[in-house]
Amino acid sequence: MKHLTSSENIKSTAARFVSSKLDDNRIDPYIDECEQINIKSQIGESLFIDLVEYVNAEDKSGYPVEYDTLLNGGTYEAEVCGSNYKRQLNGLVKSLNYYVWSKIVKNNNYTVTRYATVTKVDDYSKNAELKERLVLEKDALTVADKYLMECIDYLKAKSDKFPLFNISGSKPKFNNRLNIKIIGD
Repeated sequence: MKHLTSSENIKSTAARFVSSKLDDNRIDPYIDECEQINIKSQIGESLFIDLVEYVNAEDKSGYPVEYDTLLNGGTYEAEVCGSNYKRQLNGLVKSLNYYVWSKIVKNNNYTVTRYATVTKVDDYSKNAELKERLVLEKDALTVADKYLMECIDYLKAKSDKFPLFNISGSKPKFNNRLNIKIIGD
């Protein structure tokens, strides 16, 4: 299946460190989950499919030039209260990379065996506590949500260039997350 980003992209260009030794097979499911749950639900299925085709196309001439700005970030002009203002966005790929990074931080330390779910431990490393991982995840999700909202604002400002984007269907749905409060420590 084709995606907007790759595990190599996450390892090399992610804003937060991901070890190059991390197996791609541990990252790829998170890419798919984040695209389906976080990105596609916000921009719509038609636009999402078109963007995936654009990313993987040899010849990009049949696509709007604005796709590159949407995916990789840049500046654009938007009309606000009758005046044009320059605005900046970080891009859909960067937002997706943050969503994937948050999943890696939260879940990657576990291995499912035929007997149980286990945590690997050796003499040279110490596993991060759940509380620490949840703080990192929450921070990364906040950044990812902000970057995604920049992309939604861009899509709304340039709606004439994105006929596949359904403005009425893009309502932020960031409040459905599990909140865990750790008492003590």
